[in-house]
Amino acid sequence: MLAESPFKYRAFDLNISSEIEFADLRRGCGEPDVHVRLGRVPERLENATVAGVFYQAAPRQLLMHVESVGRFVVTGGNRITVDAAPGADTEMLSLLLAGPAFGALLQQRRVLTLHGSAIRTVDGAVVFAGSSGSGKSTIAAAFHRRGYPVLADEICPVDTNGTLRVLPANPFLMLWADAAQVLGLNEALLRRARSALRKYILPLGDAFAAEPVPLRAVYVLEPSNERKPALLRSHGLAKIRLLNTALYRPHFAEGMGVGRQHSRQVAEVARQTKVVLVKRPGATFHLEELVDLVAADFTE
Repeated sequence: MLAESPFKYRAFDLNISSEIEFADLRRGCGEPDVHVRLGRVPERLENATVAGVFYQAAPRQLLMHVESVGRFVVTGGNRITVDAAPGADTEMLSLLLAGPAFGALLQQRRVLTLHGSAIRTVDGAVVFAGSSGSGKSTIAAAFHRRGYPVLADEICPVDTNGTLRVLPANPFLMLWADAAQVLGLNEALLRRARSALRKYILPLGDAFAAEPVPLRAVYVLEPSNERKPALLRSHGLAKIRLLNTALYRPHFAEGMGVGRQHSRQVAEVARQTKVVLVKRPGATFHLEELVDLVAADFTE
């Protein structure tokens, strides 16, 4: 049995026992589902099937190496071991754990991970997905400003066992400086995610939706040359193709041997859920107009 750890958290619908303190996670209790430990991590996985610039993957294992921060190994869907570099930036360490490390762990646990943000509406969870820079966090923050609780940001976990449900992730939004400006937020009042970056953490407090919510719709954002935002509802195989563009680090899943599982889960989401392509002007965000358009669509 693993020794007791000093910190207990609740995130991704999991109880977490950790030897590392997370500044922004909700405190938790109960029998741990996941253990985060400090320890030695090898430089490589001997049985790696896929490797990238900063990661190696093998069945049910993922190793990440980030220069000046440390090495992380995620195994079995229930353990993350951290080998921190001397003088590592603790904020960056926490963000890598709460981001790609837990993303890989969720994949190992056969949870579908979308690259997106999610809000809770009266009719269920609405997900905003897409590539980096497409505006996922910005639109979620705009809905948060209108009183909608936020479920997830960056990593959006979807439980596909039975009723499709979005699981609550991290209780904060992460916004680049330009997004903060679009939202009218004062950068001086926000905490930087990392000292060298103009990326900020916006704590959600009571506006965080802490329980799983049935999935209602997925909106995949795509910057375009159009002058006005537009919604294009997908059907049939087009829904699957669109959802596949919105997966969180699919190369992790492929390398860990869960890519086929993800494909089946994507097909199930496509079968049960409304999937909409959101064409938004790339040069100017038109944020309020876009929020009005999306809100009218998911409330119809």
